[in-house]
Amino acid sequence: MPSPKGEQILHLTKAKQQFTFDKVPDRPISSLLRGFSAPIRLKWPDQKPEELAFLMSYDSDPFNRWEASQSFTKLIVADTLVHGGTPSPLIGQFIDALKLVLDDPSIDPALVGDMLALSSESDLAEQQEIIDVDAIHNARDNLRKAIAGGLSGSLIKAYERGVITEPYHHGTAQSAKRRLRNIALGYITDLATDEAYDLAYAQFKDATNMTDSMGALSALNDCQTEVRETALNDFYYRWNDDSLVIDKWFALQATSALPDTLSNVKSLMTHASFSIKTPNRVRALIGAFCSANQLRFHAKDGSGYTFLSDQVAQLNAINPQIAARLLTPLTRWRRFDTARQSLMQAALGRILATDDLSRDVFEIASKTLHSK
Repeated sequence: MPSPKGEQILHLTKAKQQFTFDKVPDRPISSLLRGFSAPIRLKWPDQKPEELAFLMSYDSDPFNRWEASQSFTKLIVADTLVHGGTPSPLIGQFIDALKLVLDDPSIDPALVGDMLALSSESDLAEQQEIIDVDAIHNARDNLRKAIAGGLSGSLIKAYERGVITEPYHHGTAQSAKRRLRNIALGYITDLATDEAYDLAYAQFKDATNMTDSMGALSALNDCQTEVRETALNDFYYRWNDDSLVIDKWFALQATSALPDTLSNVKSLMTHASFSIKTPNRVRALIGAFCSANQLRFHAKDGSGYTFLSDQVAQLNAINPQIAARLLTPLTRWRRFDTARQSLMQAALGRILATDDLSRDVFEIASKTLHSK
């Protein structure tokens, strides 16, 4: 990819303007509103993949560089969905641009980490008129695995560069290095090798701060390995006296993409540290599963919806405000395919049939089900 040969700042001072470039070897690429120079909502034609790759690699504005990476991610996922799940040929360009960023130690680690962090499945879902949960997950997962395989060497080097030898300091420089290191570790564990799992567990055992400890756990969270269970158990026994930290422990497991996550959530509801009467614990486990685990909550068989309706019915008599808030994922039932719409409507119907239904729950469930 050629590097930029020059820049020209354009000032928009009129409602309509036209700019002409003479004697330039290549078509100019726009990097708009650098430095947040105008408080507007921008609408412009979709950019070409090569333009996005160029901006990712060379733009001097960090936000625009990050924005290009997010736009490219969405473009790749959309292209994959259009072609029935076949990995997009654009992935190669995206990886090449990421490699230039990842291999350049002069770039702020905070920016590199942000560019490596792909758009979430919920953000990608907003790009679709009808949300295809499984297709979005598979497209994003395939992209992650392609990045992990294509940039394995660069990711390992970035991980090693992120080692911090000085005492812990809660400052931006150390925070940026830790974030990039943990994101790189997440990609490394996507390689699904014993070496990758051992690396994550070694970081977990040696961690001197919560960021690195949770970073290692997060990297293992979607991995089918006994190392994950060992780390989760070690974490619990290390922190079981800190309720806020244990909330994170519950929430992490609730958002895992592993196939048995719902069963695990149900099992965790019998854990000694869980109580249906504790709002924060309910939000951390039940709320996180239903609101933040798009793949497993929206399972095709409707098991996630049944689970939610059962919990709302139980909480209705304990804490109707919490019960009502848990209904939020069902309020968007029209955004999904016909089969899921029917299952979500059925779950709302079961909730409305609950004896002594509170006003809070009834109002949300009835309006959601019957409004046009």
